[in-house]
Amino acid sequence: MEENKTNRNGKGRPSKPEQLEIERTLRPLFMRGLSVYAAADKTGYSINTVKKYYRNFYKEARNMEGQDFAQECKDRIVSTCLGIDREISKLEKIREEIELKSQNSGAQYIQLCKLRINLSDSISDLHMKRLGIANSPTYDEMLAALKKIREQK
Repeated sequence: MEENKTNRNGKGRPSKPEQLEIERTLRPLFMRGLSVYAAADKTGYSINTVKKYYRNFYKEARNMEGQDFAQECKDRIVSTCLGIDREISKLEKIREEIELKSQNSGAQYIQLCKLRINLSDSISDLHMKRLGIANSPTYDEMLAALKKIREQK
């Protein structure tokens, strides 16, 4: 197991930059549902350090679950979809320009075709991501669905 990473000498409170680094390291593990003990083992941080940060992450999650949280989720979905739509539009314009240039250039035709295919793949990927985001339920919809399932039992 690695040496305690909470700070350079392994004792005392970490500095602000070290605290940010700890948070950046632990948050993804928390989001994936990794236990405190598994996160401590994976990172080398002490159990108490991991517990402290996990406790803060739980508090943040609870505080976000207010009435505004559902609307914030929906707003983020809309904002993300609009951003993806803008990127798709830009990529489609570039693809059209490449198609026009490929018709007029003989030697570079194969390279332009490859680029056009790559852009088409990127556009398709963005469409799929947008669809996934747009169709993802927010927590209030998930709670309503869970409540409905429980009522049916």
